[in-house]
Amino acid sequence: MNVAVTADDGAVVYVNGNEVARQRMDDGTVDASTFANASVSTPAARADRQLVFVPADKLVAGTNTLAVETHLNYRSSSSMTIDGMVKVVTKGDEPAPAPAPDPEPAPQPQPDVPLTPDPDKPLEVLDVSALNFGPFLFPGMYWNYWNSKETPDPAWNSTADLSSWKHGASPLGWGDRDAGTPFTMPAADRAITNYFVRDVNFGTLSADFEVTLDVRVDDGAVIYVNGTEIKRVNMPRARSTPTREPPPTWASLRRRTTSCASRCPRKVLRDGVNRVAVETHANYANAASVTFDLKASLVR
Repeated sequence: MNVAVTADDGAVVYVNGNEVARQRMDDGTVDASTFANASVSTPAARADRQLVFVPADKLVAGTNTLAVETHLNYRSSSSMTIDGMVKVVTKGDEPAPAPAPDPEPAPQPQPDVPLTPDPDKPLEVLDVSALNFGPFLFPGMYWNYWNSKETPDPAWNSTADLSSWKHGASPLGWGDRDAGTPFTMPAADRAITNYFVRDVNFGTLSADFEVTLDVRVDDGAVIYVNGTEIKRVNMPRARSTPTREPPPTWASLRRRTTSCASRCPRKVLRDGVNRVAVETHANYANAASVTFDLKASLVR
């Protein structure tokens, strides 16, 4: 049979437990920490679809198992795609043996590929234009954040320039032992309100395009997309301000964090780059903990 695989960035393909192909993966032992040897966009990966002939001696009568493991080129890669196709080849139609490949040129030194974004450069737009469905924001992904007591640009949740903002991996905050980016600062310097932004390129949207946002927050939050308020979590209905705190009744809850999922109205989304923005509010000044994280998925 023929097996065709599209992988962004790299992949190892198995049939019945036997390796039959690699794509953008070095030789040698592969495990969960092995990176692909090149980074490609999803369109480039589709254009480089690899076709592999699997001979009959690798197959068994009845059920056969095709398995693929994908590998990113770097830890914070903005995309991961896998697609496959299987076609049965009848006896007599097997492909001719491939000619011996030309010798590989001597390897050239490659520049180091950072596993994390450059802290001195703005965070790049997350491109999910090739994703048809599924999650695109995960715990551990990077967010622009503003944790100063000074109020950010009024257009922070829509069009403001974020080049002066910091960025770090989620969860973000203080008092959370699992924080990917702990805010290490004196308690007196901690702001009641902290701001988080990620720009995402959705590409061309269909009329039925859907985005679901699932925020995890301690204590309260207001969620925006392209400057439009989408959801409040543990917050009063009145317009929020940088010094507004969630209702005092929330302080009596022993639950440390709150998770809340919300579907984004289609009318606030647009083709191309969209801004997902969240402001979190502590329940009281000098709160012992503040945490933010967000997951998101789409259906095209």
